[in-house]
Amino acid sequence: MSEAKQGGGSPTSITVIGGSDGTTARALRVSSDGTLTAKDSDSNVVNAGGVSLTPKFAFANVPALTTGAVIVAAVATKKIRVLAVAVHGGAVATAVTLNSAATAKTGLKENAASSIEVWPFAPVGWFETVAGEALTATTGAGAATAIQVVYIEV
Repeated sequence: MSEAKQGGGSPTSITVIGGSDGTTARALRVSSDGTLTAKDSDSNVVNAGGVSLTPKFAFANVPALTTGAVIVAAVATKKIRVLAVAVHGGAVATAVTLNSAATAKTGLKENAASSIEVWPFAPVGWFETVAGEALTATTGAGAATAIQVVYIEV
């Protein structure tokens, strides 16, 4: 299946659905000189400043009343840009803050008991750490909290 978008007298972009799974999308572009180029809809990379970066994943079970639990270790000269987050509350309500080392980067999040809070994928990120600092979490009294993040190093 394909879809053509008209821009003047000839198609300027075509989306082709195909591949072995029947769902792979490829955007094809036709330049003004008639050259056809392909651009994959690749979910395995994120472009930041013209550079393709591979998203990484991290998970941590953070006990109640913890300060500075490392979710993603510091990377020298790199910022950790958080693209998506899921916070799974334990059996008792617990407050969570995500930090760059010890500096809060999010407001205090009050998680209800046995809840899941999801910050969906944000292409430009929700926030980032200071270069060379770890992504950490601070939790309040209550229960352990599971935190999952999707991030890139920039």
